[in-house]
Amino acid sequence: MKTYRYPLHAVTGLAMLAVSAAASAAIVTSGDFKTGSPTPTLAISADIEILITITGSAGAMVFDEWVSSDAETTVLMVDPQTEISYKINHGVTQTVPVHGLVDNYYEATGNVLTDNDGYLFFTGIPVNAGDVLTILGGQSITFAANPTSNDLPASFTGNVGILNLADDAISGWVAVPEPSAALLGAVGVLALLRRRR
Repeated sequence: MKTYRYPLHAVTGLAMLAVSAAASAAIVTSGDFKTGSPTPTLAISADIEILITITGSAGAMVFDEWVSSDAETTVLMVDPQTEISYKINHGVTQTVPVHGLVDNYYEATGNVLTDNDGYLFFTGIPVNAGDVLTILGGQSITFAANPTSNDLPASFTGNVGILNLADDAISGWVAVPEPSAALLGAVGVLALLRRRR
């Protein structure tokens, strides 16, 4: 994976799931990624299970066709303390540091990454062929603004895959799931309680 040298000056931490018109998708963005106000956030509301096909070190989750037009790549950075939660083979919950979000990969490698793909990159997770890597729902990541960022879609409903640290695909594509009815119900209850206050 490429090494990016950008200042890390993000406001970070786990935040509550953003409620928006795009709440029917498992991956939702909110905030302004260009100006930073409101804080740019990527929320994952449902578990995403991905079958690993090649032993290695999982280093990024790819969003297939994240943006609709080819433009300059921008990298949205996070604080070094920011982490993402995952499980391997439905075992114990673990975390690794998140390093950033690439909003548009425009130098196609001939592998899984192509123009307009985005990816969330993180510290490598050791995985074996046949493992199920689950990126857990119920978490969100906040980013520093980048004035050259693309306008990211409010929701992502396409396919995701996993890369190793050398940008090679080590999984197939998986459709992003929709949030469960229970989660949407809980979001509705929270909205109702806020209105009553």
